Amino acid sequence: MRYPRTCPACGADNRPIAKICDQCGVPLASAPDAVPAPADWQADLNRPRVVAARMLNHAYSVTYRLNEHRLRASGVSPVQFRALTLARLLPPPVTPSLLALHLALDSRTVSDLVSRLELNGWIQRVRDLPDRRAVRLELTPVGETVLAGAWAPAVSSFEEAWSVIGEEELTPVIRVLQRVRDASLEKLGYRPEDIYSLALPADDAPTSPKSLKTDGTG
Repeated sequence: MRYPRTCPACGADNRPIAKICDQCGVPLASAPDAVPAPADWQADLNRPRVVAARMLNHAYSVTYRLNEHRLRASGVSPVQFRALTLARLLPPPVTPSLLALHLALDSRTVSDLVSRLELNGWIQRVRDLPDRRAVRLELTPVGETVLAGAWAPAVSSFEEAWSVIGEEELTPVIRVLQRVRDASLEKLGYRPEDIYSLALPADDAPTSPKSLKTDGTG
């Protein structure tokens, strides 16, 4: 164990081996030993699975930007589009906590997002669940119109981003991504079928990309 040199009581700088402050005698709380730096940064970054994860992040980042650019004229951001799509297509009740799981956002961020959508008049909170403290989310007529207007440019941007991949290649790509997604969810303690309720059943093997169902998240 190592001990912090700066005393939390008087602020004095102490010797590295000191367990109590040299100035005021207050015990210095122990801290875990520093984690050593990786032996070979480049070797770690070039592990095949790490490369795959990095490329997935890169692909997501740039396709998100493309989606953002194509949606700009509709006045809807990609995350707003996904939230509206989930509220429209997921089986009810669509709660803020369910939205947070699908969007991989914390509860406060989702609360802010829902508040903005509500302020725009696109979503409304409905208190008709057995637990009156809970709310479900549903699109307003204005939200339906906004989503309809954003739908074509959003779908076109997805087609545009993936146009470099032939249809015969898409099925194995989708399957690989689904396996990674589901395995990660299980490690987090979730069952994929409980979250991605519109996702393709595991035993329903598609014969072509056109037969694949989606979870409606965009």
